[in-house]
Amino acid sequence: MRLRSLSAWTVSMLFVLAVGVVFAQTMSQTNATGDEQLKAVTQQMLQAAQQADKDAVGRFLADNLTWVMPTGKVASKEEFLAELSTPPQEVNVEQIRTFGRIGLVTGVAHFENNGRDARFLAEWVNEGGEWKLMAHQATLIGSPSGTTPTGTSGAMSSSGMAGGKKTASAAGRSAAPTLHSDDERAIWKVQEDLQRAYLKGDTAGYSKLTAEDYLRVEENGQQLGKSEFLKTVKKNAGQSAGRIETSDVQITVNGDAARVIMTLWGAQPGGEEIPATRVTRIFVKQNGRWQQAGAAFTSIREQ
Repeated sequence: MRLRSLSAWTVSMLFVLAVGVVFAQTMSQTNATGDEQLKAVTQQMLQAAQQADKDAVGRFLADNLTWVMPTGKVASKEEFLAELSTPPQEVNVEQIRTFGRIGLVTGVAHFENNGRDARFLAEWVNEGGEWKLMAHQATLIGSPSGTTPTGTSGAMSSSGMAGGKKTASAAGRSAAPTLHSDDERAIWKVQEDLQRAYLKGDTAGYSKLTAEDYLRVEENGQQLGKSEFLKTVKKNAGQSAGRIETSDVQITVNGDAARVIMTLWGAQPGGEEIPATRVTRIFVKQNGRWQQAGAAFTSIREQ
């Protein structure tokens, strides 16, 4: 498998179940019926992919699908369907979380050709009784060293990736998004409040803006829940000031679901550099309030 092209990664995290799926953990009990439906739809789409039926696969994809590959590159629905490739050897679907009509799925795919594993976060939305894939992001497990605003760091192998890490200086200039609606303004305020709470080590503030069933995929491919990540937030209290810069922000609102895709970089509390990182953050509106339900972080690599 060659990692340089779109086709080598476009279907890598999604179509793996055509080879074989293992549901490793009990699904969320928040909405068992919704979970079962999402499981069945995922299997149907992957069967279509196994047969290389692009039309059938396309019916499962939202028109405004965003697909973030392990290089940090973002692909649209059209780009996704343009190039289908051989799936990995196996995938292990770890978690399904439902928030009303919103479904989040995480799992790990194994690539036999290069021995690499990648963890993904996928967002599904039920539109009129039909599940549509809205967003997907994959991150190599044990990806190259560096930290993101997740508090995760350490030495990690860079073998198997094309190109090197994109430094913060190469990420571009920080730019606030153009906001077109009250919902977009509300979501961006939550995003900014999350960043401020993280940098200050404000666990109470961060917790208030985060759903209890929160799923997070770190830049090194590690998966964390809400309570686990709040321990990381707490460590920032009392540290020297950090900063988070953002650019390339895309905000998409679909009723009570929303996603923010952006590039971020900067410095951790304490001074460690945050390299250029692609982020997909999923928001849900519950009891009239927006909260983050899922997030994935992928270090941006030179293409």
